[in-house]
Amino acid sequence: MSLRLHLTLVNFIFEPYTLNMSTPTCPVPSQPSLNFYLTHRSEAEHGLRHLIVALAKACKYISYAIQTSDTGLAGSTNQFGEDQVKLDVLSDQLLREALCENDLACCYISEEQSEPVNVGKGDYTVVFDPLDGSSLVDANFAIGTIIGIYKGDGVLGKTPREQVAAMYVLYGPRTLLVCTTGSG
Repeated sequence: MSLRLHLTLVNFIFEPYTLNMSTPTCPVPSQPSLNFYLTHRSEAEHGLRHLIVALAKACKYISYAIQTSDTGLAGSTNQFGEDQVKLDVLSDQLLREALCENDLACCYISEEQSEPVNVGKGDYTVVFDPLDGSSLVDANFAIGTIIGIYKGDGVLGKTPREQVAAMYVLYGPRTLLVCTTGSG
């Protein structure tokens, strides 16, 4: 699969990008990756960086699925009683697999699940709407994935300001990922 995930990183646009690389054989890339940005420009710790990159990879698969998969109804409803389209279910599955693969999250909360789902012994709780606006896929309107990441087990009583990272992915002719790790 040669699908490319396009990233919009505001810091690259408004701040001159200078970095002291440790060796001349590792120059600043002409098109910095999400991993490069999180490693060198954000406040994200090692585990959080890997978790964000894993979720971004899952969103890349969701983008491909939107372009190639059946968009019909799945024959089930989510916790709010809304009919799920097949892409809702697939998107939820792809994000769950990404979380289970790396053991960095302890649980996740999804719009498509009625209860929090335990996935490992990690340090983070991930909350997401795997495919917001999925009923609009056939109309070719904008749809996306919304993700929040909290430190610790669970989010009960926590505010959005306590998130250690947040991101959204907008799917269309180009896939756009916007991510923050606490400093905007």
